[in-house]
Amino acid sequence: MNVEKVANLLLQVLDGKEISYDELHSATWTADGKLDEIARKAWLALQEWRADRDIRDSEPEYADARREKLQELLEQLQQAAKET
Repeated sequence: MNVEKVANLLLQVLDGKEISYDELHSATWTADGKLDEIARKAWLALQEWRADRDIRDSEPEYADARREKLQELLEQLQQAAKET
């Protein structure tokens, strides 16, 4: 199962770096079942993160909550990968 690209984008964001739409659109993965479901949720959350930059800039609490969600998704992704 290959969800490395999605995991790397999550790590980038959690490390305080920006991601581009091109990076998001090139982040493909192959996975089944639970791992695919989590990767899809993570990819969508990353899309929202990228699109909501203006909100994150003006509302730090919103940004913190979104970061926490991304961290949870990364942990879920790592756990599901171990189980596969």
